[in-house]
This record gives sequence, C-alpha cells and structure tokens, in this order.
Amino acid sequence: MKISNYILFVLTAIVPVYTRKDGDDKGLNSLMPTHENSSTTIDISHLESTQFNDVIEFYFKPSVNITISKVDVAMKNFTDILPGDSQTIYEKDQWSMMVGYQGVDVGQEWVFVISGKDSSNNKDYQITTKYVVNN
Repeated sequence: MKISNYILFVLTAIVPVYTRKDGDDKGLNSLMPTHENSSTTIDISHLESTQFNDVIEFYFKPSVNITISKVDVAMKNFTDILPGDSQTIYEKDQWSMMVGYQGVDVGQEWVFVISGKDSSNNKDYQITTKYVVNN
C-alpha cells in the first residue's frame, strides 16, 4: 500500500472547509496537551474526500484559538512533517482541514503531534494523539 499526500498543509489562510453542528462528534478523538501549563485540546476527525478518489481528509478543531508551527504525522512505516506558519490563527470550535492522504484504510492507527501556541496567552503547546480511522 502506498500512502501519498495529495495536499500540502497550507497555513497561510483560514478557510473552514467543513463545519459540524454541536453534538455531531461521531468518530472524534480528542487530543490532550503534553505541556503542563496548557489547557489546549484539539479534536481530530476524518472524511472521505468529495474531490479526490481514495483520499481521506483529516480535520482538526481546537478548543481555543491557536497557531500551528508544525504537525508530525506517523502511521506504521509512513511519516510526514507538515510545516505551519506560526501566524495563522485557527479559531476555537471551527473545523479546518489538516491534510489528505491516499490509501488510508479503516483500522489504521495514526499519530498526530501538533505543536504551536495558544493565541490567548502565547503559551506553547504540543499535543500528541493516536487516531484510529473508523468507518
């Protein structure tokens, strides 16, 4: 199986590509902070792309306004580094697309390490999660 990245992680513009209503959180995994002073959390979800065949798009929703400096992505023998611009503000409770990959299968376990700053207090955070692709 070949995993290929179909879109660059672009952090130069905030464009919420997908919004869910409150309570529509089926299949979400919450990311917990690894820095002691951070209260930032980020939900992750995925959808099948409506534009590209065999592509799964990963989305994120922060609990506070954040900037992102980098996202490390890993799945078995696959790794990717998504650079951020450390300036674009991703708004609290708004879904944004992170990245899309071809060849993603149900049951795969992905690890996302998201680093950046909480926009309200300028404190660093680094959030690590394991995300299992469900249906």
